Amino acid sequence: MYKSKYLLKDNPTMRQWLPIAIVMGLAIVLRLYQLGTESVLYDEMLSIRDSENFQFTFPYNRPLFYMLLNVWMKFGSSDAWLRSMSVLFAIGAIWLTYRLGCRVVGQATGVIAALIMALSPLFLNHSQEIRMYGPIMFFSVAGTLALCHFLERPTYLTLGLWIVARIALLLSNANNVLILLPDTILLAWQYRKQLYWFVVSAVSMGLICLSFLPVVLSMTSGGAYGEYMETTVAEYSKPGLMLVLGELTQMTVYWPMRHLLKSNEIVLENNELGDSSLLSSIFSTQTLMLLFYAGFTLVLIGVMAVALFSLFADKERSEKLRWVAAWAILPTACTLIISYISNPIWKPRYLLFIDPYFLILLATGFVVIWHWRRLLGMVIAVAYFVAVSGGLSAYYGTLYRTDWKGAVETIETNSQPNDAIMVYAPPVGYDYAFERYYQGTLPVYRVGPKDQIPQFQADKQAFREQPGQGESSSSTPDRLWLLCWSYCKQTAEMDQLTQILLGESFEVKDTQVFKSLEASWVGLSLRTPNSTPTSSSESPSDKGSQVISSTDSPP
Repeated sequence: MYKSKYLLKDNPTMRQWLPIAIVMGLAIVLRLYQLGTESVLYDEMLSIRDSENFQFTFPYNRPLFYMLLNVWMKFGSSDAWLRSMSVLFAIGAIWLTYRLGCRVVGQATGVIAALIMALSPLFLNHSQEIRMYGPIMFFSVAGTLALCHFLERPTYLTLGLWIVARIALLLSNANNVLILLPDTILLAWQYRKQLYWFVVSAVSMGLICLSFLPVVLSMTSGGAYGEYMETTVAEYSKPGLMLVLGELTQMTVYWPMRHLLKSNEIVLENNELGDSSLLSSIFSTQTLMLLFYAGFTLVLIGVMAVALFSLFADKERSEKLRWVAAWAILPTACTLIISYISNPIWKPRYLLFIDPYFLILLATGFVVIWHWRRLLGMVIAVAYFVAVSGGLSAYYGTLYRTDWKGAVETIETNSQPNDAIMVYAPPVGYDYAFERYYQGTLPVYRVGPKDQIPQFQADKQAFREQPGQGESSSSTPDRLWLLCWSYCKQTAEMDQLTQILLGESFEVKDTQVFKSLEASWVGLSLRTPNSTPTSSSESPSDKGSQVISSTDSPP
């Protein structure tokens, strides 16, 4: 013990690297924990499908992730393995955030920013996702760190690293192009009196923009992108003040803030106003939790205000900190403007490419407060760890993705030899998830909503995805497992589909709803002819899965 203390005290290298080593170890453990527990999300299914069928074409739109995942898939296909590629990029982004924080302010700022990023449920969620957000965080901070070196001391090496990282970032998602605004301003200002490097910077920026031109062409040709923006993105609500300020809380301690707000609405009927329901609602656990996180949001706003004030108070370190503020604030302002004058694109996942810079600003503000009033800094630190503990508990204890695994496990546990399965879902994505997890031999039919019943009735075998064993494919099933994504509300249509397979007389023996917080639920009902003996099934529940069993159709 004495020897270890002696080594730590007199070894500056160990004292320097131990904090970030602990942070990186914690980041790795948290990102590998429950990596393959949940089923793939709809967007993850699209990533798998697009990567399996990837072909580089011109013009292109965010091809980099699918290209990388296509190579990654050659070494494995499990959920955990496919998600591990994003984990690697996310861990690299934490390390680069630490290096950037050290570069612009100091080691304490770098360690704190990396710690917040390592513990953030928002960053954790998108690190454990088969999507491009892990690489986006990595390429964003990598390019910014290289540009920071170039702004301090221009070299062709750092310039080349910045070009490569920015091109990779733009080929990961289109809205990341907003990072070029602060890049352009900083380069133009820094080298306004050095003609050679000014021209070199302008040419380099031209190369980056040229790589983005095919992305622009892909979004403007064919009309698919415009239709998506008009039909889907246009339905998003424009960000209000609470949502904008709450982004600080989202990126640091509690990811599903909108669900927290929604779940804590106090609604009272007129006849309840005179009793104790108001008092019990105000002092409920959920309401107190809401008030705590609202208060912590105000604390974060105060810490950010201190960081912004330090931009002008400390002239020695303020220049580089202004760079970080530019990378954080300018793209954010552009996102807000676009969301109000065009289509709302203010979503937490679309801001991940600039979130690390806000974390550095928050870390800077906390360090200033710590040196100014140590007791106040301790109070803020305790409040942060309480808040992030609640966020981590919610993340690891709640099911966020559609529980296809739970539905499939229920079928495989309770099925009988002459059963059949019907997957009632949109034609792209959701049936793909069922096929990914179901390994049984029962006949599987796939039917889309609304317009396929006549065709299915004419030739039901055309919808068979997997041949059954034992009975002939034309035999009538004894029981039907009807699995559907949220279209289960269309009970009349599902009854018609059931009649085609089981006959006119049937009954619903059991219905279960597999709910999740972030994604649409899956309904599973067991249907039998009236003459078939009843049987019931139980559904397993993993990672906070909510299962509701009843004899009625799903709500």
